Parts: sequence; structure tokens; C-alpha cells
Amino acid sequence: MANPETNFWHQVKKNLPKYRWIRIESWATQGVPDLLGFTEKGRLFTVELKVSRSKQIRVSPHQIAYHVERKDCPCFILVRCALSKDTKKSEVLLYEGEKIREVSEQGTRINPLVRLSYPHDWSLIEKVFDNA
Repeated sequence: MANPETNFWHQVKKNLPKYRWIRIESWATQGVPDLLGFTEKGRLFTVELKVSRSKQIRVSPHQIAYHVERKDCPCFILVRCALSKDTKKSEVLLYEGEKIREVSEQGTRINPLVRLSYPHDWSLIEKVFDNA
């Protein structure tokens, strides 16, 4: 069985197919986001994937450092927050990368750029990525 973050990656890839995605296995370089995304116009952005079963979002110091140092590139944190066992009905939250410290400290209490309740309208996230 795949881990929850891998399942979330498959959900992202399925629901945001208009982007070219590169999934980065960052065990060698700590802090690098999970995904490189490319818009149809060739603009690059990064996405850190997080899965949480509580209001807390675990972020490493390396991930914080990456986002703090890269204000010139659009960076995002995409969180699937499943407070029940039915992960299909989870919320999907999109945060700006520059808010990573606040997200680390306050979790889902921070207002996201986009909050998708079930059923998820992924076009709201597309609008943010297209304007990144």
C-alpha cells in the first residue's frame, strides 16, 4: 500500500493534468519541494505536498529554509487534511510558500489561499498556479 503522500501525489496529478509535473525524490537534498510544476506557458513553480490527520502540519527546518530562501520562484504548500478516516472527503488547502513558518507553527489555523471542501473544485487551484 502506498503511503498517504504518494496517494495525494496521484490525486494531484489526476486532478491537475494541464501542468507538466516532475516529482522530486528529495532524500538526497533535504528541503527541496516534492513537485516541480510547469504551466502551459512554461512558467515554473514548486509544490510541497503535506498530508495531515490533524490541524498540525509537520514541516522540517530544511523545508522552511528552502521556502524562505526562494522568494523569487513561486512556491506553494498543498495540504490534504483528513480529520476522519474517509480521506476522499478531506479538505485540500493551498498556502503560499512564504507562509511556511506560520503553517509550521499554527497548522491549518492559518488562512489558506484556497480551501477545497469535498467535492473538490480543483479549478480554484489552477487559477492560482496559472497566475504564479
